[in-house]
Amino acid sequence: DSTMEVARKLEQNKIIVNHTTFYLKAKLAKMNIMPGTYAVSSSMNYDEILAIISDVNNSLTTEEYQDTEDTKDK
Repeated sequence: DSTMEVARKLEQNKIIVNHTTFYLKAKLAKMNIMPGTYAVSSSMNYDEILAIISDVNNSLTTEEYQDTEDTKDK
């Protein structure tokens, strides 16, 4: 996904307030969003989210992702 698409998804999922602001911050910081599934929350600021999603080592494994999905259902 492009940076703008990721920003829109984060906004749609109520993680961030404004996708345009997030997109501009990512571009100005020259952050490359890496493919993967990441654990982020609305309590994080944009810098914290960008630090997580720009490092592929933070990507969840399939098992970790399933654990987060199971937790959301409870």
